[in-house]
Amino acid sequence: MNIQMKEWLAISFVALLSACAPDGVVLHDDAVGEVGTVTRTEAVADMSGGQVRYEIQGVTVEGEISTRVERIVESRVLDDSVIRHLVEKDRTDVSMDFLGQRLEEQEAGKLEGIAVLGEKTNGQWSYRFEEGEPTVAQQAELHFLEKWTRAEDMLYPKHPVRVGEQWELEPEIVALWVGSGFTEILDSSGQGFMELVEITRRDGREVARLSFNLDGRVIARDDEAGEQDVEMVLEGEVFRALDTLEDIHSQAEGRVRIEGKISEQGMEIGMSVDAPLRTTSSVTRPDISETPD
Repeated sequence: MNIQMKEWLAISFVALLSACAPDGVVLHDDAVGEVGTVTRTEAVADMSGGQVRYEIQGVTVEGEISTRVERIVESRVLDDSVIRHLVEKDRTDVSMDFLGQRLEEQEAGKLEGIAVLGEKTNGQWSYRFEEGEPTVAQQAELHFLEKWTRAEDMLYPKHPVRVGEQWELEPEIVALWVGSGFTEILDSSGQGFMELVEITRRDGREVARLSFNLDGRVIARDDEAGEQDVEMVLEGEVFRALDTLEDIHSQAEGRVRIEGKISEQGMEIGMSVDAPLRTTSSVTRPDISETPD
């Protein structure tokens, strides 16, 4: 079989997949998942080559900053309402270059190494530690997870979606996306959109390829920083498996700007960051073999 024939067959197969769903495909899922199902999520947010500026007692210092956040979570469905999430890794690496000097630091996330139980009751998720009690800062992270899970439930329409259909993202989704990394969002604005681009195949599975874009702004804070003004522009794509209704891969690029004040040793310091942003996320399941297409 020549190359042209292979290409024609591949294009025809993708077109057939789209044509087989004239009334649309189901993307929304209310189910917790099959008991015993195990998934592994690996996500990275990279802001390399950003510019940072500090203002300390009238003196301005400028430099370059790079930040990389990596998180690995293993999830197991325990029953029809409970999922156990083990946060295997949650690390933030930061490097800064000022006046020829390089500063590096690594920080573990507040939930790294901890097993968290998520329970769905009357359609709402709540989170708690499997063992022990969370600190105030850890409890704030659990509350953020509840908000994030609620927003994810609104990501896809509940009606069947046709190829080419576009919908606007709920404001809460945009706010949480822009304010990710902060435990409290005080104010937000902006908008985002998603579109079903095509039905195709990835890693041997039938998937929906979706594009998204957002432009948002939040005023946020956490226990380590005062109020921060965060702006984000982001666009990317998501591959959603149609057999299990889970996002198995996503990637995006954009830009983030942060401006606010921090406190160090009792001294208030003005700070601003302007950096490119690249994110990737993948979900694998050992019970589903992934074969090349």
